[in-house]
Amino acid sequence: MRQFCSVVLVLLVLAIGLAFYFGIFTMSIERQESTYAISLLIHTDTMKTTKESVEQKADKIGETVKERANELVGVATAKGTISKMDETDHSFLLKTADQKELLIHVDSSSQITGGTVKGLRMGDRVTVTYKTKDDRHLAQSITIEPAL
Repeated sequence: MRQFCSVVLVLLVLAIGLAFYFGIFTMSIERQESTYAISLLIHTDTMKTTKESVEQKADKIGETVKERANELVGVATAKGTISKMDETDHSFLLKTADQKELLIHVDSSSQITGGTVKGLRMGDRVTVTYKTKDDRHLAQSITIEPAL
């Protein structure tokens, strides 16, 4: 129990020290005739700004981790418009915003949101998550965006 209390005390002192360091707490001392007035100010605006900054950094780190994990397992995502369909080969040509064309193959394991494989049409805007294997882009998931 004594060790636990010591650890809690050390953590509390550390937290207060960091609050002073980051400007969340400030202290001022004024001498008034024969007494001293000590003021402790808590800057809630600084706490809010710090919280927002930390949340933004965490979001950025989360996106980077997701991208890196996808790279490691060979998964990529592309967004664009279906420019050509080949029902016999179960594939379609996806034209991205930067005018690149990707031949996407669809099989029974491909998950489709917003429609069906047979419902895919030229001109549909889709987001495709695919895995590249043997120079073929195999769709893992296809999300069909609603028409405007």
